[in-house]
Amino acid sequence: MHNPNAVNAPVQTSQPPRLGEEILRVDHVCRGFNKTQGELLVLDDANLSLREGEIVGLLGRSGSGKSTLLR
Repeated sequence: MHNPNAVNAPVQTSQPPRLGEEILRVDHVCRGFNKTQGELLVLDDANLSLREGEIVGLLGRSGSGKSTLLR
């Protein structure tokens, strides 16, 4: 349906990040789980900084905390 009163205006978007510009930063991340033996600390003071244009891979053995880090 056509609305004759509608205004066709360009959508305003922010500028994309520049190459090398920091796009994500997390500092001092800790994660633990309560176990019967006490708390199990699986991440302790983890830091991560990602910049536009970087390619990142996350490697580790099964159970090493890859999925936990991404949550």
